Amino acid sequence: MSRTATAASRRAARYASAIGAALALLVVGTSGVGAQEVDRTSSELVRTISVSAVGHAEVEPDEALLRFGVTARGETAEAATRRGAAGMERVIEALVAAGIDPSAIRTTRLDLREQRRRDRDTGEATVSWQVDNQVRATVGDLEILGSVIDAAVAAGATGIGNLRFSASDDSAATSEARREAVLGAEATASELADAAGVELAGLLSLVEGDAGEVGVLVRDASSFRAEAASATPIEPGTIDVSVTVHVIYEVG
Repeated sequence: MSRTATAASRRAARYASAIGAALALLVVGTSGVGAQEVDRTSSELVRTISVSAVGHAEVEPDEALLRFGVTARGETAEAATRRGAAGMERVIEALVAAGIDPSAIRTTRLDLREQRRRDRDTGEATVSWQVDNQVRATVGDLEILGSVIDAAVAAGATGIGNLRFSASDDSAATSEARREAVLGAEATASELADAAGVELAGLLSLVEGDAGEVGVLVRDASSFRAEAASATPIEPGTIDVSVTVHVIYEVG
C-alpha cells in the first residue's frame, strides 16, 4: 500500500471515531427528561401535554400599610429642612397618639431639592429649596384606620397614598389557591388529551409560578380635609390570593 493510501486510511479512521464520540454525547444529552427515561431508546419520543392554571382564594385583611408625606419650602436648604422635620414630627406624634406603634413607622423618603425660577420681566433668578419627607406606617387595627388618616391630616400631612391591605397570615388561602390551580390544570389537561384521542400517563413536571395580592389605593390627602368632621370611611373588603402553576403530563 502506498504512503498516500495509508494516510487517507488513517484520516478516515480518525473521522469515524470523532463521529462515534459525538453521537454518544448526543444520546447522553437527550436523556434528561427524568430518571425513568434513561433506559429508553434514543429513537423513542416522549409525548406530553403542557398546561398552565391559576387558582384563587379570598382572605380578609387584618392590617393596612400607607404612606404619609410632608412637603415644606424655604429660602435656604436649612430653612426647608427645619420646616419639613417639624412638620413630620407633628405627623408622627399624631400617628402614635391615634394608636400606631412607633416601631410600625419607618421613614421611606427624604429629598431636598433646589428650585430656580426666573422672573419674566426682570430676568432675575430666584432660588428656593423644597424638602419632601415621607414615612410608611403599618396599621394593625383596621377599626382605627379612618381616624389615623384624619389625625395625620389634622397634624399637617400634605400627602397620603399607597394604601394597601394585607393579611398577616394568608397561608391557608394560599394552600387553597394552590389546590385549585393544580386541579384546574389536571382538568384542562384531561380535556386536551380526550380531544386528541390520548390518555394522561403520568405527571412529569409541576412548577409554581408567581403569587400576588390585590392592593387598594386611596385619594390624595387634599380630598380628606373636607371630611375631617368624621372619621374617613375605609372599606378593606377582601384580598384575592392567586397562585399560578405550570404542569407537564406525559400522554400515552
